[in-house]
Amino acid sequence: MPSRIELQRNPQYWARDLPVRRGHFNFDRIVYRMYKDLDVKREAFKAGEFDLTRELAARAYARIHKGPKWDDGRIAKKAWQVDTGSMLQAIDFNLRRPKFQDIRVREAIMNAWDFESYNRLGTFERANSVFNNTAFAASGEPSAGELKLLEPFRAQLPKTVFGPAFQAPRNDTHPNALRDNLKHAAQLLAQAGWNVADDGVLRNAQGEAFTMEYLEPSQVGRNPEFERNLKKLGIQYTERLVDFSLYRRRLESFDYDLIIIVEGKFTLPNASDLRSLYGSSEADVQGSNNFRGVKSPAVDALIERIGAASTMDELLTASHALDRVIMWNHWQIPQLFTKTEPT
Repeated sequence: MPSRIELQRNPQYWARDLPVRRGHFNFDRIVYRMYKDLDVKREAFKAGEFDLTRELAARAYARIHKGPKWDDGRIAKKAWQVDTGSMLQAIDFNLRRPKFQDIRVREAIMNAWDFESYNRLGTFERANSVFNNTAFAASGEPSAGELKLLEPFRAQLPKTVFGPAFQAPRNDTHPNALRDNLKHAAQLLAQAGWNVADDGVLRNAQGEAFTMEYLEPSQVGRNPEFERNLKKLGIQYTERLVDFSLYRRRLESFDYDLIIIVEGKFTLPNASDLRSLYGSSEADVQGSNNFRGVKSPAVDALIERIGAASTMDELLTASHALDRVIMWNHWQIPQLFTKTEPT
């Protein structure tokens, strides 16, 4: 694979003077440089090897892109405010693993992820919805229309679905908030049959240790607070760095415990995209995007409602109901989103 591609404008292009082409293709030469390593790419940009880069990692945007060249204006960075919706960036549980079948286990692990420490620079917004930054995110108590859609599935759903909209636990509300959240996590694990043994390891009644591996294709060690909090709960947590080709194969065969997936931007909720991410029909199809392995008749029915919506009110109601079901089932640890596009 080449590391550099150079494109030159053809001065004899036959349509160059047509009205539909005027104002387009104004560069005589465009060069693309390919870097396999993001750190090398950033250093090359700082050294002036190329002119423009898009930084997709908000933490890198805040912490790495600074210094004399930014201070004196040789390098400019800007984040544009956007109003498009952001779907979840989350740590997804692989529900195909028996240890993640109990909702109390998933909620407990979610309590160990410390967003406030991760976001100490204030770069991100906390993701509390499938439809962040839009009116499609659930809020408050369910409306009468939402309850009508949810009621047929009441027996299958957590009671919390029928109460206030999901809000992730915070660790900055008072000095002991993190300790209280971890205490609650330990209680949930105990209710699910997992207790810390004399060796400090979380074990079930059969003496099996609770182990958990996070699979990552680019960088490990980005969540030290998460690892530390899991250790306090007795969970044996590891991070495995693999090359992208192996990472892709393991995703396609659902061979992982935890992964981070960014589900992208949207304007209106799209039933096809949602079906790909959460539809029961996709859960056992290797190579599908149902990374969590969700199989839920309620989710399937609500996605169909979104697809069949003919008015904005119908779309909002179905989206709010789906949001409540997905978030309160704790199939993921919601992480963050940004209201800006950084460059």
